[in-house]
Amino acid sequence: MAQEFNSSNMLQLILKWKKQLIIVLIISVGSSAFFSSSLFIKPKYKSTAVAYPINLLPYGEESTTEQLLQLLQSVAVRDCVLTKFHLAQHYKIDDSYPLGKSYVLAEWSENVTIGKTDLESAEIKVLDTDPDTACVIVNEIINQANLLARSLQRKSSAELIVMYKKQLTDIKNNIDSMDSAIKILRTDYGITEFDAQVKEVTRGYLKTAGSSSNVEKLKDVEAVKLMRNFQEKGGEYLTLKNLINSQKSFYFRKLEEYNLVRTDMDKKLTYSNLVSKPSPANKKSYPVRWMIVLISAISSIFFALIVIGYIDRKTAFTEIIEK
Repeated sequence: MAQEFNSSNMLQLILKWKKQLIIVLIISVGSSAFFSSSLFIKPKYKSTAVAYPINLLPYGEESTTEQLLQLLQSVAVRDCVLTKFHLAQHYKIDDSYPLGKSYVLAEWSENVTIGKTDLESAEIKVLDTDPDTACVIVNEIINQANLLARSLQRKSSAELIVMYKKQLTDIKNNIDSMDSAIKILRTDYGITEFDAQVKEVTRGYLKTAGSSSNVEKLKDVEAVKLMRNFQEKGGEYLTLKNLINSQKSFYFRKLEEYNLVRTDMDKKLTYSNLVSKPSPANKKSYPVRWMIVLISAISSIFFALIVIGYIDRKTAFTEIIEK
């Protein structure tokens, strides 16, 4: 019942003061339309691009899309674009003042939006008073993100190259050290070709052991000596040979990995695949004048009703007192 009464009172109030409310509405619509025109608010045009990440490897729990977003939103990319297009001057901000840089960054944050879409792609939106400038800023953000990714990838590759060089040097030193030990076995103990020599030495040793002739024994005394060398150093020789072969295989695997990293250093990859390229807008995106006019009209009428209601109640109260 109270609601009906209030609604009825409101309707009566509107009908009673309709001329004044119409005047308020006309003034509100006219002034908001005038002050939201290009004379007071310079229109802005929007340029948009959508990109998918490519040639980026997942890091930890981060997806490649999140990595691309970090590149696009990085301070390095932002500062490069601000500097390249002299955006402080373009925004008519004197960045030589102490707070100048803060104003430039605030303008950047207002005009540039970078986020993730529902389809796991990165979306870059730029607003600017010049549609061509908005478009080139979008393109440059993507370009600088690619350059940053390439720089980080090459830095990582350079660190890997240093690591691989050290590994290759250490492996080669180990192989050289074992080669030196094998050379000693060859020169001091006469062990050269293990399998072939073992057969020959065994045959000569058995022949000497089974012979009763001193001449034959003296003739094959070298075979006996070599047999002893094999008994003492044969195991060491075989171990060294196997280790050398294993280390050589390991060396060539690492060398192949090293060459792949060296190749990556020279590649000029891109790290974002544009599925929606930016283009200069034909129609302004800001301000939305009809919304400004609508909000202004509703706000003005609401405020006017409050004032009129107050005046009406005060008038009614005065009349009661006078009676």
